[in-house]
Amino acid sequence: QPLCTEGRISSLSCQTFHAGKEVVFSAVKDENTRLVFKLARQTDQPSSVFWLDNGVQRYPTEAEFTRMILDHISSRLNTTVSPEQAALLGRYSQLLGPSSPRDRHREMQERWGLLQDNEYLLAALYADRDVFPRVLGSCGQYFALEYLEPALEGHVS
Repeated sequence: QPLCTEGRISSLSCQTFHAGKEVVFSAVKDENTRLVFKLARQTDQPSSVFWLDNGVQRYPTEAEFTRMILDHISSRLNTTVSPEQAALLGRYSQLLGPSSPRDRHREMQERWGLLQDNEYLLAALYADRDVFPRVLGSCGQYFALEYLEPALEGHVS
């Protein structure tokens, strides 16, 4: 779910000891949900969802975008998911309804960038399992996860 416009985020504070992440901060949403915001890992080679054709940006069709996500998951995690699950990963929410091509292209670009980040990809992909923190939303290349207390040595069961 998008977090850019909700305006219910407060109590921002920086977090430390997150190797590999440029930006990490915690916050509170709706006065009771603790979040951790992270910036999707930026790579040296930006990964674009579009290509240039005689200087014109061309975006994939929905079927092509789903195939890109399927191939990405297969090569990154050596696993497969259904085309329906891949299509869900390629959208913010099915509840938002149809959007203009320009808005959908921006959404594709943002979702593709998020899916390049292993932490986001694993949390989004395995949201139905209690293994990773839940993805609570995103805004551009930032994503919010539920806050979990660190496991201390000797307290892991």
